[in-house]
Amino acid sequence: MAKFSVSKFKDMQVVTDMGNFIGYVRDLIIDEVKGDIIAFVCVPEKKKTSDLVKRLPTDREGNLLVPRSTVKSISTIIVVDEKALRIAGLRFRGV
Repeated sequence: MAKFSVSKFKDMQVVTDMGNFIGYVRDLIIDEVKGDIIAFVCVPEKKKTSDLVKRLPTDREGNLLVPRSTVKSISTIIVVDEKALRIAGLRFRGV
């Protein structure tokens, strides 16, 4: 497993593989026992909130919770699978 600094992800853009902007990384949710990332906590763009973003789970402060399982790649930005993200949103809503 690769080691990294959590600060590496701070303010990193999160976009879907279809080019839709999700938000900027604010924090991470980490499994303390395994050390695995569970989700990225993202600040959504306030100006334009897409239907996809409205369906994602949020924390108490309104930050988006993007599951690690939806991430396709991480480089200078984080790219997530839009289809998997939609499914994750539906699961959270109980649909």
